[in-house]
Order: sequence, then C-alpha cells, then structure tokens
Amino acid sequence: MRKPTRARRIAARRGAPTRTRTMPEPPPGFVVWGQEPLAGPMLEPPVGDEAPTDDAITDYDKMLFVVYLRLLDAEAAGPVPWEEVCRVVLRIDPAREPDRARRAYDTHMARARWMTEVGWRHLMRMSRLH
Repeated sequence: MRKPTRARRIAARRGAPTRTRTMPEPPPGFVVWGQEPLAGPMLEPPVGDEAPTDDAITDYDKMLFVVYLRLLDAEAAGPVPWEEVCRVVLRIDPAREPDRARRAYDTHMARARWMTEVGWRHLMRMSRLH
C-alpha cells in the first residue's frame, strides 16, 4: 500500500475527510518519479477532442506543453490556415473530421493562450513546491 501524502496525514490528524482517487495506469510517455506518476511533456502526445477548461494545470496540459507551444508558434508565424495547423500540430485531418478538427483546434488554441495568461502562474507555484 502507498504511503499517504503529507497533506492526507495532516487532514487525518485534524479529522477532516480525505479525498481518495484511484489513479489509472499512466499512459506511455509519463515519467514516474518515486511512486507518484508525474506527467512529462511528450513530443507527439495523443490529442483529445477538446482541451481541458479547468482553472488549474492538468496532467493532460503537462503532456501537451509542446503542442501548446507549437500552436502559439504557428499563430505567431503569421496567417496560416487553421486547417493546416490542425493537420500538422494536432494530427487531425479537417477534410475527414471537420467538426472534431475545428473543436480540437479552437479549444487547444484557447488553452494555449490560457497557459500564457494564467497557467504560467500555476507553473511557478508548482515549481516552488518541488
């Protein structure tokens, strides 16, 4: 059995209820340090149909840092059609799946912008904790 984290031990001493989550098997590309799986950036991560909308950085975000950077680079490069960016960066063919491609492009681009406006603060706080 896994050793409880410091936060769980403190909550247990105070009599506060603790949240328990079961972690699924980490997908390929996760970096495992100690016993807790930590998501690491992947060069070609699997891209979901929609990006997260949480107010905190998720494991999915950590895996997709490279994708977010590529999306922002494409946007900064000038007028590049979204279909081309979607095909190259997200690896979704807009000709075959136009609705999925557009939704994935819009939500991932919005999340990439969120990372530059808000998410970086979360990263700074996370780096201080480790």
